[in-house]
Amino acid sequence: MENLIRGRKEITVRKFILISFVVVLIAVNLFYFGIVTNHKNLDEVKVLMEEHLVEKGYSKGEFDVEVKYHWENKLFGYNPYNISVTYKDEPDVTYFYDYDDTNNKVRLGGVGPMKGKEDKNFKHAE
Repeated sequence: MENLIRGRKEITVRKFILISFVVVLIAVNLFYFGIVTNHKNLDEVKVLMEEHLVEKGYSKGEFDVEVKYHWENKLFGYNPYNISVTYKDEPDVTYFYDYDDTNNKVRLGGVGPMKGKEDKNFKHAE
């Protein structure tokens, strides 16, 4: 009976070691292939977004830009950069932009009215 209990404990320990090894291996690969760490500086993307808006005729005081990086989006093949722009004269609407890191360009990805805005005539849609 003791041998049976000892044998089960050894199998459980082996499973734990194997699972731990696989988890560490996956984490190392994510970092190695740059999925988690290899991304542009968020300030660079923000500056690029601001330059894009200035080229469209806006001044820097007319809008707020927020950039976030989500590595899990890149893992699943989506755009990892979430860029949201809110204009001072339209604070209840958020404009979402996509960053294309291969061409180093931004483009409008969508518009999200906030607080139940009924009017769908957005002032700053491109």
